[in-house]
Amino acid sequence: MIEIGTEWVCATIVNLSAAGALLRLPHCDTRLLAGDTFKLFFDNGGQSLQLTATAIRTDGMQIGFKFSGLSPDSRRAIETKLIRLAVVSARISPIDGNEVPQEPEISQPMPI
Repeated sequence: MIEIGTEWVCATIVNLSAAGALLRLPHCDTRLLAGDTFKLFFDNGGQSLQLTATAIRTDGMQIGFKFSGLSPDSRRAIETKLIRLAVVSARISPIDGNEVPQEPEISQPMPI
């Protein structure tokens, strides 16, 4: 989610790293300009991760952000988010484009 003035805009993560994020904004009437700074909010295992980011490029419905002023805790939270995204992606992505991954024989719940 992106805070734009008094508005909140939902976005989808296209790419995420410790340096920044590429987000897709499917329904945004507000024009976002490169160079503007925003607050981004990510769900991180039921907790909100708030980051300050500067828009570095805009391309239609996608906008690239560079994070600024990250604390060590924020960096760890991003790393945790990346791990969660990888786990979820591995659970739902086909192995070779055709196969659906099989459940392990012994399945234990994993917190996401």
